[in-house]
Amino acid sequence: MKTKHIFYLTIISIAFVFSGCLSNDYPAPSYISSIGTAVNPDSSSLFTLNGDDGIQYIVTASDYPDFKPASDTRLIVLFDLINHDDEAKQVEIHLTGASILTTKTLLPLTKVVADTVGNDRISDSQMYIAGRYLTMNFNFYATGNILHYFNMVRDSILAPNSDTIKLEFRHKSNNDGMSQLYNLKMCFDISELKDYSANPDSIPLVISVLEMDNGSTVDKKYNLMYKF
Repeated sequence: MKTKHIFYLTIISIAFVFSGCLSNDYPAPSYISSIGTAVNPDSSSLFTLNGDDGIQYIVTASDYPDFKPASDTRLIVLFDLINHDDEAKQVEIHLTGASILTTKTLLPLTKVVADTVGNDRISDSQMYIAGRYLTMNFNFYATGNILHYFNMVRDSILAPNSDTIKLEFRHKSNNDGMSQLYNLKMCFDISELKDYSANPDSIPLVISVLEMDNGSTVDKKYNLMYKF
């Protein structure tokens, strides 16, 4: 029997809403999860997604038996609700689609890296930290014909016992045009930073992002706390 290929959703905006009551007379509506991290030690199509919203999404049925995301994969799932436990913050779901998010590690800002990562503008960035991941949502202009690169860089040498660590988001457009606005969500594994913290459980981060703001270029600073 031929299996379906996984349908990767293009997610423009994320919303997670539970209806107050699901009627038994009609099919359950589809929902979109928050961004989360897969837990799948058995490499199964039935896995758990630990959502950044604090909800655990447990896949007990799937339209895509060949979709078996590895543990630590960052993704969003589309699903039908089977059951839910509000007290335990768990939902049992039937998976009907998924979107895997690009996840990268930090790059040390050496001279070679500085010459390759660029510093082109983005817009409307939002970011947060959940677990060991810094997750970003932002817009950028492109023609759709040229590959863009996105990275998060840090100092090439991090001092031990740091009170604060500075990061920079870098976008390389490869001289692409600005004909269409695109939205992108991506994640960065920042777990290495805990080894340089002066505190045993957290370290403040300052993330610089070059953004378009009302026609001007602004170097915006985002202050976040990485708790481990």
